[in-house]
Amino acid sequence: MGGELNHPQRPGRISALGRWLVPVVLALQPFALPAASFSGLVYRVAPSEDLSRVVVEVRLPPGRPLPLHAPRGRTGSIRSLEDCDAGRVAIHRNRILPGSGEACVRYSYPLHALAGRQSPQVKKDAIVSTPREWLWIPEDASGLPARIELALPATMNASVPWRPVAPNVFELPPSPGSSAAAAVFGAFRTLQVPVGGTHLRVAAVDGPELHLDSEVVRRWLATAAADVTSVGGRFPSPEVQVIVQPVRSRGDSPVPFGYVIRDGGEAVRFLVDPERPLSELEADWTATHEFSHLLLPFVRSTEKWVSEGFASYYQNVLLARRGVYSEQEAWSRFHRAFLQAARVADPPPLDALHLRNFWEVRMLLYWSGAAMALKADVALREAEGTSLDEVLGRLADCCLPSTRTWRADELFARLDDIAGVDVFLPLFGAQMREPGMPDQDALFADLGIEPVSDTSVRLTGTGRLVAVREAIMKRSN
Repeated sequence: MGGELNHPQRPGRISALGRWLVPVVLALQPFALPAASFSGLVYRVAPSEDLSRVVVEVRLPPGRPLPLHAPRGRTGSIRSLEDCDAGRVAIHRNRILPGSGEACVRYSYPLHALAGRQSPQVKKDAIVSTPREWLWIPEDASGLPARIELALPATMNASVPWRPVAPNVFELPPSPGSSAAAAVFGAFRTLQVPVGGTHLRVAAVDGPELHLDSEVVRRWLATAAADVTSVGGRFPSPEVQVIVQPVRSRGDSPVPFGYVIRDGGEAVRFLVDPERPLSELEADWTATHEFSHLLLPFVRSTEKWVSEGFASYYQNVLLARRGVYSEQEAWSRFHRAFLQAARVADPPPLDALHLRNFWEVRMLLYWSGAAMALKADVALREAEGTSLDEVLGRLADCCLPSTRTWRADELFARLDDIAGVDVFLPLFGAQMREPGMPDQDALFADLGIEPVSDTSVRLTGTGRLVAVREAIMKRSN
């Protein structure tokens, strides 16, 4: 389960590129550009009916003829490159170089299906691709708003991560670019799942043989999103793209993979076994874990233990509050995971976790941050009369969704400021000083949690923080 490339060319006139660039007349009508008052970057994106290519027109505002670049794009794959206004356009070092003045460039790019373990095949009349190949953007677009208009054939649906502002018109916000965004075009079902004052924009994309039940998908996602909504009172992302694809699960989980993407917007992708019933989907923690990632901004990848840890904490707490786990089972799950993390051989400091093989340290990566989240939640409830839920709810009000990458110390300083007390930074400092898993024995004793084996605990009424323990697992009204 989840959590969260160049051929240099000499510059010259487009006519000099005929050796490798095939000029054709693009079947694209003039763009219905936004109102003249919009002074940013304007795109029009038109997928072909056979899903083999996409035609893109980009118009830069006057005085901003910046080089255009696509992180996964190749200028060698571009066809029909031309200036919309019969001006100069060139290619150099895998960049498109528009001419001067009010630059406008039009090109065609092949639609490549995403492939690999995270991207199973879909049916023939749909495609899941990444805009990182075909959406060429200015290398330095700071302070430059962007708007994208989709020009779709009448029978085609689209799912994109960008912020909708009108039918088939989107804004492209700045983002951390934590992974590769996905865009879905073709014949698939689009679902709207109301949750927490907003709705999930869901693409249910069938495979060549496996098919999703729309109502099962809708109810499962609504349940998991409601879990996360209960933390701060609203779903933390007002516009989130969700892509669901069917696979056969080889293990116990009906949702063998899920991950969060923050690239031009926020998105979550899931692989689901369509042959498993709704009851199993709702009892699985994967969707709750992935949606819990959205409770925090994107923390840089070298400190992934923060985001994975807080999501792991909430996957247990929220399923206990919903009644999937008993209180005893939820604490037993924490106990088992903490014990396995403590047994990681030769554990590195947290700031060096990313230097080790993932499979060697994965339990420490997921559960060291969960231990910190637990300690913070207990401290807030014990001394301050608040909770981690309330602090994260206020973080969402002030700072989410965030368009940039955060450092762990920056995030924890903000949480302390929101809480009005120093809780997070002292815990962060203590964990950074000691390699490996922080000891939980004293905290468990205070909470009235008594380990009885490597896999189970007994809850007692003798700890001084029993009331805090019970409150953590109780759904608030």
